[in-house]
Amino acid sequence: MELLKKHPIFKSYLKEPYFFLFLSLLASLMLLPWAANNYSHFFITQLILTLLVIGGILAVGKQRKIYKRGLVIGITIIVLGWVSEILDNVYINALHFISLTLYMAFLTYNIIRNILKTRDVSVHIILGALCGYMMIGLTASFILAIIEYFHPGTIYFSHTDSPRIGDVVYFTFISLTTIGYGDAIPTHNLIKGFSYTLGIVGQFYMTVLVAFLMGKFLSKD
Repeated sequence: MELLKKHPIFKSYLKEPYFFLFLSLLASLMLLPWAANNYSHFFITQLILTLLVIGGILAVGKQRKIYKRGLVIGITIIVLGWVSEILDNVYINALHFISLTLYMAFLTYNIIRNILKTRDVSVHIILGALCGYMMIGLTASFILAIIEYFHPGTIYFSHTDSPRIGDVVYFTFISLTTIGYGDAIPTHNLIKGFSYTLGIVGQFYMTVLVAFLMGKFLSKD
């Protein structure tokens, strides 16, 4: 392990903020659906969201003004999340998810803007691009979670009548990637429009981003 830590590639990854965000996003996508059916659902969910917020703070660490804003908002969200977990208050839960949604949108905008401004294509920029894609999906997930929280039944899940955030994340990403297994179906007209719009955004992002990065890479040569 010590040899690994001294390796220059490993050191460069540790210094790269997108790496931590990428890991936290990957953990969120893999563990949130699993946590939905776990007896410790609320604790595991808040732990995952806390890591996600920390990853976001680190991702904008090199930009001082944005970092300060992100740090204040991030700490507030973490505190709100654990307070809502302890008190189980409807209004605190709603405030937590609304602030988390705005925070994710704020980070997504800044990450995509940084990618578009870059001159060189590297592994870290590709990681940032992947982070941007996953954050679009998670931001949409939190928006849908808020809607589902106040208007239950807007999305039909074949396996449960009481969907949790992990279920909503699952639905969002099968819409974003246009997979659509059929076990999660929007029942409200607004959510129907939201889901196919999300699919268009997902395809557009991947198509344009790949073309953009390839253009940068070829122009470099």
